Amino acid sequence: MEDYTKNPEALLATVSRLFTVKDHHPEKDILTKATPSLEQTGYDNWDGGIFLHTLYLQVSPEIFSKYSDIIKDIEKSIHEKAISVTRPYPRDYIQNVLISPIIKEEKGWRERSVGISVEELLKDIELQKNLMVSVSTGGPLVKDKNQEYIERHKRIGVSLKAMGLTNPIPYDDLWQWHGKWSSGDLPSYESRRKFIRELFDPLIKRLKLGPPKHGERIFDEPTGWARVDRTLSEIRARLASASVEEQFQAVGLLCRDAIISLAQTVYDKSRHGNIDDVSTSKSDAKRMLEAYISTEMSGSSNEYARKYAKAAFDFANNLTHKRTANFKDAALCSEATASLINIIAIVSGQRS
Repeated sequence: MEDYTKNPEALLATVSRLFTVKDHHPEKDILTKATPSLEQTGYDNWDGGIFLHTLYLQVSPEIFSKYSDIIKDIEKSIHEKAISVTRPYPRDYIQNVLISPIIKEEKGWRERSVGISVEELLKDIELQKNLMVSVSTGGPLVKDKNQEYIERHKRIGVSLKAMGLTNPIPYDDLWQWHGKWSSGDLPSYESRRKFIRELFDPLIKRLKLGPPKHGERIFDEPTGWARVDRTLSEIRARLASASVEEQFQAVGLLCRDAIISLAQTVYDKSRHGNIDDVSTSKSDAKRMLEAYISTEMSGSSNEYARKYAKAAFDFANNLTHKRTANFKDAALCSEATASLINIIAIVSGQRS
């Protein structure tokens, strides 16, 4: 028989044939277009040992978005079929099916998403700056230029928001600006020009450095551990779309899977041994990480590192079973998991 744990394509082909296009179009569509991978994400000592697997199906963002409202139902349906197909393999069990969009960098996507480039945005900002100066220093009348200003102001605001920047121009129309300069705060033409320069120039300088990176963190790039990175990306995607308790609990389950994958990646029994001379199983992430930290992080920091690893794992495990899980719980769990992964990546030399 075909060993599906080494060839997930065979598994997908077989499961796909169990669906008909007429009755199960979404499942068929995803199965035929997905890039599969099958990873061991757990181990059960029952009945001689059972290896637990997660089937990851990566599809294009367009396909994922097409079925985003029913993605959990599709995962459940495919999971049920996968279990029926793999019944002849009692030592290997499909524990989860997770569908996620393929993550791929596309240069210039922010500019394309709002239909304006940084260069065009800078031109709009310069025009807006010059217009505010001119109407307040004896130039055209506010009523003649107000609509032009309003339309450009909205366009600038949308573009800056898409780039993760705040619009520093507080005036929605020229009458608001008129109220500012005519209040007595800016009595001279020069004071108005200076005020406008100080308002616009920091933004112009920032944009000339290039598009800012959204959500930039110290270590936002992948670790290089494929299974860990894939699960961490899935955590972020699921957290962004979660809205009910079951979905927030699923984030916790993914956090736990990520920590297990992390432990399995870095733990080397011959080097790190066991804690308290107790044999460590392949799914005992907490003991594996404790052994890893004790070996790789000697000194007074060991105690705190162990506590952090234990807290992150326990937090994820608790959220999985929490009946009142909400966004706050899931977000805290996600950040704790990501932080733990980065700490281990630094210690291991993956972050250098």
